[in-house]
Amino acid sequence: MYASLAPAQMLPFSIRQAHNALSPVPRLHRISSAAGDAATRPGLRLTESAEATIERCDRALHQAKRSGRNQTVTENDLKDEVAAA
Repeated sequence: MYASLAPAQMLPFSIRQAHNALSPVPRLHRISSAAGDAATRPGLRLTESAEATIERCDRALHQAKRSGRNQTVTENDLKDEVAAA
């Protein structure tokens, strides 16, 4: 995993946790989220387009949505799924 993806994986969880802790009626105001994370690749920064990074992030987001509520998927998770198939 790229080091820069670790904090990104925790951000949606932290946002949900903070929102739900502040909600006056937690059961009525709970939020859920799906997040897809990707990072620029160290060796490709000069040759990879922003669109390529966004495409990987978008694929991860769609996988997170398919996986259910409160999911965060990184581009590395997508590689793991391809390898397992």
